[in-house]
Amino acid sequence: MIRFLLLSAILILLGCTTSRPALRSSTGDVKCIQKFIPELKSEWYNTSVDVLDNHLSGLLLFKKLDDQSQRIVFTNEAGIKFFDFGFMADGTFKVYQALHRINKKAIINTFRKDFELLLLNKAKLTLPKAYNSEKEKIFAFETGKEADYVVVTEDCSQLLRLEKWGKKKMAEITFFGAAAVPDSITIRHFNFRMSIKMKKINR
Repeated sequence: MIRFLLLSAILILLGCTTSRPALRSSTGDVKCIQKFIPELKSEWYNTSVDVLDNHLSGLLLFKKLDDQSQRIVFTNEAGIKFFDFGFMADGTFKVYQALHRINKKAIINTFRKDFELLLLNKAKLTLPKAYNSEKEKIFAFETGKEADYVVVTEDCSQLLRLEKWGKKKMAEITFFGAAAVPDSITIRHFNFRMSIKMKKINR
C-alpha cells in the first residue's frame, strides 16, 4: 500500500513537470523581435514581490540613463530601497543596493535573470536561433544549459510571452498592453518560490 502511494505521488509530480518543448529549426527574420524590446526610459510600476517567505510591495522605477545603462529601483512608500540594480550598456549587471533579507546570491541571481529577460538585453547584443513549435515561433538565446525564449505568433506580429528554460521551464513573463511600455507585467517561477507583479502608473 505504501509503495503504491509513493508511486502515485511520483507520477503526479511527473505529470506536473513541464518538459522542454520539442522544437523544429526554422528560418525567418530573427531581427523581427527587435520591435518587442521594452522602451522603459522612465516608467513607474506599482509592484509586489513574493520571494520565499518575504512579501514586498511598493514602487518600481525603470530608468534609462544617458550612458545607455538601465537602472531598476524598488522602494516602499516611505522611500526605503528594497533594491537598486543596474545593467550597463554591455549587459553587465551591478547591485548598487539590496535589502539584507533578500541580498542572497540565489535571490539576486534570480532577479538578474528575470530583469535581463524582461528587458530583452540579449536581443540588444546578439541574434537568436529560430524555432517553430505548434502555431508559435520561438527565438532562443542559448547560454550553456539555459535558454531565454521569446515566443511570438507565427507571423511575428505579436509577443506572446518570454520564458527561461533549463532542463525544465524555470520562469515565464507575460505582458498586458503594448510591448514597448507594458501596462502590466507578471513574472512566475516554477523552480523557485518567487513571483513579481507590476502595474504601470500612468502619469
